[in-house]
Amino acid sequence: MKKEECGNLLVPVCLSASHIAFGAIRMEPMFMVLGQSSAIAAALAIDGKVRLHDLQYEKLKR
Repeated sequence: MKKEECGNLLVPVCLSASHIAFGAIRMEPMFMVLGQSSAIAAALAIDGKVRLHDLQYEKLKR
């Protein structure tokens, strides 16, 4: 998706995976981790006063 089309949208549970990996992803603890990761990304964007698409990957990776 292009950042001009939809800015600052996080959808942590719509991801692509093989059928084997999806068996692990669909478990509740994994959804909790995905949600927490999205919250961290949102907080970093807010604190840095940048759009999510402009968030530096190295910051997010840490």
